[in-house]
Amino acid sequence: MPMGRVWFVLALAATALAQEVTQESAEPKLSPDRVVNAADLRAGPVAPSEVVVLYPTGAGSSQMVPWAPDVTHMAQYSVDSLGDTRVLFDGIAAPMVYAETGRLCAIVPYRVIGKKTTEVVVEYRGQRSSPVVLPVVSSTPALFTLDASGVGEAAMLNETGCCNSVRNPAVRGSAASLYATGEGFPLPGAPKSQGLRLPVRVTVGGVPAQILWTGNVGVLQVNFRVPANAPVGDAIPLVLTVGDAHSVAPVTMAIRSQRQQILVASSDLALRRRLSAGLTQAGYDVFGASDEAQAIGLAQDRNVDLVIADLALPPSENADMMRTIREIHQQVKTLAIVDAINPEELKAADLLGAQGVLVKPLTAQIALDRVRALLRRRPAVY
Repeated sequence: MPMGRVWFVLALAATALAQEVTQESAEPKLSPDRVVNAADLRAGPVAPSEVVVLYPTGAGSSQMVPWAPDVTHMAQYSVDSLGDTRVLFDGIAAPMVYAETGRLCAIVPYRVIGKKTTEVVVEYRGQRSSPVVLPVVSSTPALFTLDASGVGEAAMLNETGCCNSVRNPAVRGSAASLYATGEGFPLPGAPKSQGLRLPVRVTVGGVPAQILWTGNVGVLQVNFRVPANAPVGDAIPLVLTVGDAHSVAPVTMAIRSQRQQILVASSDLALRRRLSAGLTQAGYDVFGASDEAQAIGLAQDRNVDLVIADLALPPSENADMMRTIREIHQQVKTLAIVDAINPEELKAADLLGAQGVLVKPLTAQIALDRVRALLRRRPAVY
């Protein structure tokens, strides 16, 4: 997995509210309720390799000091000190993610595995806090979310490599990747013989998902297949189970039907009907619009994959229509219907952002071939 995607997830933890501390010279202080899971921000037991956020007083530099890995030397994967600050678990310096005044992010050392408790100490410029005793469990999974609140839309990627959201739902039967922590897996670079990997399960709307791959990439990445019979909607519950523990915060993902949706925008009713009949028979959901306002209204209520825009509509109307639709559906494709292949028509299609053209008079087979080529799903590799 590219390091940029690890940063995409770990950066979410850095948006939690920081406690402002002005007495940097004071002895650090920490309490059990100020050590939370970086994903759902809940305090409680910790698991090996869990990413945690600590909110001590009297520790951390005035400006955030982030972990800056050297991707060419991944053996030196982590650092145990940032901004004159360390976090120790039973005397073992934890890998640090970032440090700033009143807020630290660290990874629980894997060597706490098998223990019932661990003593956590914050060290800043040589001064140490009194130890805080926390329970240790084999796993305490939690999912990262888009707004870093620990609830709501999951921070996850669809098969296309784009973030899952209401505007970009995952398709039933497609692959997706979620990101979590608290699973108890060894960190990257650890010997393969080290540690126990507990079984991982994912349910989507209560329906078990097929697990395609799991691994700790700094955080837990789980590649899974969205069940073909999963519920469809904007906020389908997503639950991660590792061993006997499962995520408890209400986290969701957006899911849509496998049928791709096409919007035909043309003032020609006969043309709309002809295209709709042929494409519907081929397995697409097709909706027709006679003008800009109707097209935008349909796009707001549906997951539009393709717009077939007739250049017979006024150019300004077509341009405004596509600009608005692309604001709603960033991944939408466009085909332009032209009267003839000539420089003027092709320039108009290009200005519209079309990936292809259909020339009048249309034949059902040519239109279908162009649509299939444009809408062929090409899963991203990640």
